[in-house]
Amino acid sequence: MLYIHIGAPKTGSSALQYFLLINREELLKNNIFYPEHEVDENNICSGNARVFFNHDVDGNSKEIQEQVTNVFHALDRGHTVLLSSESLFHTDPKKIYRLFDISDSKILVYLRRQDEYLLSLYSQRVKRRPEKNTLNVWLDDIMSKDNLAYYRAVDEWAEQFGKNRVIVRPYEKAQFFGGTIFSDFFNIIGLDLSQEYSIPRSRINRSYSPDAVEYKRVLNILTNRGDFLDRVLQKYSDSLDEHNTWPYSLLSPAKRIQILESFKERNAYLAREYLGREDGFFFEAPLPVTDEEWKPYPGLGEEKIREITDFIFKYDKRYIGIFREAVLSGLESQNSQEREAAETLVSILKYNMGLFAEIKYYLKSLIQ
Repeated sequence: MLYIHIGAPKTGSSALQYFLLINREELLKNNIFYPEHEVDENNICSGNARVFFNHDVDGNSKEIQEQVTNVFHALDRGHTVLLSSESLFHTDPKKIYRLFDISDSKILVYLRRQDEYLLSLYSQRVKRRPEKNTLNVWLDDIMSKDNLAYYRAVDEWAEQFGKNRVIVRPYEKAQFFGGTIFSDFFNIIGLDLSQEYSIPRSRINRSYSPDAVEYKRVLNILTNRGDFLDRVLQKYSDSLDEHNTWPYSLLSPAKRIQILESFKERNAYLAREYLGREDGFFFEAPLPVTDEEWKPYPGLGEEKIREITDFIFKYDKRYIGIFREAVLSGLESQNSQEREAAETLVSILKYNMGLFAEIKYYLKSLIQ
């Protein structure tokens, strides 16, 4: 049996892949082969099937040929093989089918409720793309493009492999078998999550804290060198207490309901066609209440600005030079968005007195 886990994006794929990686030897004892792959210093990866993303249809590359050969050798030895990469979700299924045209293969996909997915995706775009727009501006743009049609991608995989070979699971804790994605995945492949398996102690590929997202977004306006901050802001966010509740919500209840209403019919289709639920309920978490008390995000406060900045400069003082270049360039810009971002960072950088003195001198020269 071959299981191909295709994501979707923002559904705990990195955590699941790291879990499978650290349990490779134990899985082999149960006749399950999970091909090895690398992870970065935060244990984040693209899985062991990233090589097949948008590959040449004929699979001419040596790397692809080696991976396919390893898979079929394991299958010939009677192993169950696990492949995983969320990059496959938007890959043409025909390409994957040509490589693994076998009858005993299964496609596994997790789908997240769209309002939660969009929040997580926005954080990722700010971290890696890098996104410069505020959440609401970005939301209006992405919603207008209608590229969150889960059902369309799932149907394409079902059309190629057969609907009976596509396993669709809601990405909701309450619907996970055993309460975690690890136990849910194991249940699908016929295993129990026993004590022999190691569970990651920390969350993998955790989203930035909301303040870290805004901090990074402001910097994105001023420099395309923002990737240097990814690791340190990830470490900062990971250092926060997971149980420390955040008093604000980036999306209002009304906005969440608007988003979910626009996907209501599509989610009902998925529930009926792939879960066999005639009631049309794919997600079970309660919907937001329109009249509930909502505290919008007020922006970066002075205390949080200092906390994040101190964390960054303690991590590596070389970042000061990049801040200096970004701020001074922004202050000279004719673009109002860049000037506003630079003025915000002047406030941030005043905690490094040497740098602030340089900026203060620069501002004084402009007045003269």
